[in-house]
Amino acid sequence: MQIYFMKQDALNYFKVNMGRLYINYFQKDDVSWMTEEWGKEPFVPFMEVPEFEMTSLLDNKTAGEIDLENCKIIYENLKSLSESQASDERLWAGLCNKTFYKYMRRRHGYTTASLKDKEKDASGILSRFFFSGGTRAGFYRNTIAKCWWVGRATYDKGNMVNHFEMLDDLGSNDLSTKVSDIFYSNPMELILPRINNSEEKRIIDILDTKMPMYGFAVGFPRREIAEKMKYRANKIKIREIESKRCDPDIDEEFEDID
Repeated sequence: MQIYFMKQDALNYFKVNMGRLYINYFQKDDVSWMTEEWGKEPFVPFMEVPEFEMTSLLDNKTAGEIDLENCKIIYENLKSLSESQASDERLWAGLCNKTFYKYMRRRHGYTTASLKDKEKDASGILSRFFFSGGTRAGFYRNTIAKCWWVGRATYDKGNMVNHFEMLDDLGSNDLSTKVSDIFYSNPMELILPRINNSEEKRIIDILDTKMPMYGFAVGFPRREIAEKMKYRANKIKIREIESKRCDPDIDEEFEDID
C-alpha cells in the first residue's frame, strides 16, 4: 500500500483556493480533479506500508465508534512514523486527499450532502482534509491525523492483553470532547493516569522524557502533576511508562521532497 505526500506548493494552492474548489469534494468521487486543477501531479510517493482499511461505515456506527476504531487501525498500521513525520501536514493531506479520499467523502457525508453555506462548507473541508488553525489544532481537527495522535497517546506497549485498553476505557461516547481534553487540557491526566507509591523525582524524569512526544511546553507543571499522580490507583506501572520513552534515533526531520 503506497502512502503519499501532498507537495507543499500543491497544498498551499488548494488551501488558498478552497473557497472555489470545495465544491469538488461534494461532487467528485475521483481525486483526479486535483491533477486537472493544479496542472500536474500534486502527490509524491512517501512510503510503502502493509495493506489496511479503515473501519466499515456500513454498520450504523456512531461517529464516536467510527473514530475510536480508526484510532486503533491508523496507529497500529502507522506506528512506525516518527513524531516529525506525524507533525507534517503534507503527510495527512496525502492520506486524506489521495489514499483515503473516497473513504473521507463517505465518512463525512459528502457523497449525499447538498451545498449550503460556502464559508462553512469550505472551512469543514480545510479542517478535515488539511490542517486549519495551526499545527496543534490540525492534529485534533484533521480526521486521520487525530486518529494517529489519539492512538499514540493511549497506546500501551506493556499491556500484552490490550494495547488500547486506555482508549477503550475512554469509550466512544462524546469522544470528540475527550479527544479535545487530550490535546488542549491536562494531557498527562489521560496519558499517564493513576500512579501510586512512586517517587516524585522518578515520575518527573519520565514526564521530561514523554512530554516532548506530544509537543508540550517546557514550563508544563511537572511537579504538580507528579504530586497528584502519586495518590492515584495503580493501573499503569512505572516500568510500563518507562517502556514508552521516545527513541531519539527515529525522530529525524523530513528532507524537502518537492
